[in-house]
Amino acid sequence: DASIRADVVCATWNGGLGGIGCRLTAAEGRVVAFQAGGSLEGFRVRQQAPITSNGGCVRADGADLTLVDVEMEGCSAGNGGALYAAQAVPLVTLERVTITGAEGLDGGAISLQAGVDLVATELTVTGTTSARGALHARASNSVQLTDVVFEDDTASLGQGGAIWIADGDLLVSGGLFVGNVADHGGAVHAMDTDLGFVSTLFSDNEPNADPAMGGELGGAVYVEGGSLVDIAGVYQLNEAEQGGAIYGYLADIDLQGTTLEDNTSNVNGAMALFGGRIELTDVVFSANTGVAGSTAALYTESLDNGSFLADVQIVGNSTTGWAAKLRSATGATVEVDRIVVQNPASGNGIDNTQGVFRYRNALVTGHADVGIGMLLVGGDSALELESCTIAANGGNGVQYLANGDGQLVFRNSIIADNGGLGISEVLSGPGVETHSYAYTSVWGNGNGAVGAAPVSVDGMFDEVDPQFVGPGSWQRSIHDDGDPLLPNPGSTTSERGAYGGPTPLLP
Repeated sequence: DASIRADVVCATWNGGLGGIGCRLTAAEGRVVAFQAGGSLEGFRVRQQAPITSNGGCVRADGADLTLVDVEMEGCSAGNGGALYAAQAVPLVTLERVTITGAEGLDGGAISLQAGVDLVATELTVTGTTSARGALHARASNSVQLTDVVFEDDTASLGQGGAIWIADGDLLVSGGLFVGNVADHGGAVHAMDTDLGFVSTLFSDNEPNADPAMGGELGGAVYVEGGSLVDIAGVYQLNEAEQGGAIYGYLADIDLQGTTLEDNTSNVNGAMALFGGRIELTDVVFSANTGVAGSTAALYTESLDNGSFLADVQIVGNSTTGWAAKLRSATGATVEVDRIVVQNPASGNGIDNTQGVFRYRNALVTGHADVGIGMLLVGGDSALELESCTIAANGGNGVQYLANGDGQLVFRNSIIADNGGLGISEVLSGPGVETHSYAYTSVWGNGNGAVGAAPVSVDGMFDEVDPQFVGPGSWQRSIHDDGDPLLPNPGSTTSERGAYGGPTPLLP
């Protein structure tokens, strides 16, 4: 053990300093600065007096740096409260490093200058204060984090309570982000960066309500430009004005096996994306809350071609507005396969605006009061339903608000037991609206099958009882009344509705 001066103490320092190219800089209040690279293992640093230069406890400059089994407490500096890696450092490696209560501007705990890569395993960063990010990566950085914890970290300027990164790559495996605070990305703020999260939990991240930030965007993650890929992640109890969990702007977002639950937003859902593409596979949105009539679960705007949703559940969310809104760029096509939209405490189901929306094996049911099941809005738009069930919604089953040419296509589907019309359309401008029906049941809707007669009808629907097996169940006792061109798996017969056709919902 060695006391360097009254306000800097090094304890349990294993090994000497010789031959690793470092120097003590007690006069600056910093423990150690590396100029020729090296490795330190097994020491604890506590700093009591802040410094104004960069790197409060460790500064690296000129070569690779490795820290193993290191604890840093109360470190404070200009940038990089605990650790600062200058631009000439190729790689920083951290193993079992803990940083507590650090303070700095860009990087309350760690600041990486342009081109510095970071590989960290079992890194824990708690209780830090920064302007932008407990971990700040300036440009062209590759950051790989495994089994890391960022908890109770705050960004006072409102960008990335835990991590701020631009023009780089970030991959987190087995991460835990809890209780971090920032207006844009409570946990992570990324610009023009490719983000990857694997088996990572984001919980209780929230904004700090800084009016200068112009709104609270992304309770857990804010991504602008670049992309986000999340595999088997969980986003819960996060909060923001827009995008209670995730907010994207001109970004591509790919979620696989991800769960978003119990997040809160004032507008635009647990996940909000403005421009770009979404790919959602095996994703669950549940128990999210949209305040004051907003969207509860998912909101998109200006979606690009190539967007798709498959095996998605939007269930148990709460709002007087919409459970989900899909708004695409003009002329773009959005594909949706096997989706369940069931939100008894939600006013309406799913809003589709300004594009071509193709649904296969969708179940939309149970939206309260006068809630609409499925809505299509906009001129030159189309809603195509194949092997879908739209049932037991409080208002109209399917509604089209048209101000131009548009098309509704129903094939092998069931529109039944809704409180309003089965199918409603409102024309607010010139144009031709076309309905196309094949092997579709429109049955038992409170105000009748179809509202105003469409301008053009191709084919007809039938008003025959679909014979659901029981109250609240949308499986059927009939399995051979569907389109023969859409047979059930392994069968020569076809069944109408979400549980029929080649790619049925599982019971």
